[in-house]
Amino acid sequence: MWSLILSVLPGLASKLLDFANKRADSDLARHQADVGADVATNTQTFQAWIVAQQQVAAARNADRASLLTAWMMPLAFGIAITHFGAVTFDCFPWPGHEVGSWRIAAMPGPYLEIQKTIIWAGVGLVGLLGVKKTFAR
Repeated sequence: MWSLILSVLPGLASKLLDFANKRADSDLARHQADVGADVATNTQTFQAWIVAQQQVAAARNADRASLLTAWMMPLAFGIAITHFGAVTFDCFPWPGHEVGSWRIAAMPGPYLEIQKTIIWAGVGLVGLLGVKKTFAR
């Protein structure tokens, strides 16, 4: 009886191993196809992003030629910095100056943040706003 069991065992084990190998091969092929699809999708996404950024750069270059758009940022910066300076100077206790006598109201909530962003952009430090938000949390 033992000889019968021992004679059947290697054949049964080899069939089990063949089944496991076929299953592993099919899983590997499926995952390789998934990875290939991911790489293709990511490549297409980056290529589309590059094209979009090139279009944005072309639009900005075209806007620089227009007198209206060429003066938009400097004008917005000038208005924002003038208002910010007036509010700031009105809050200082200068000799002979009563604080708040100019009655220049500060911008409310989100508009104050927009004004600060315009000023930071005009000074050329708008990229530091992200760093400030990161450390303010």
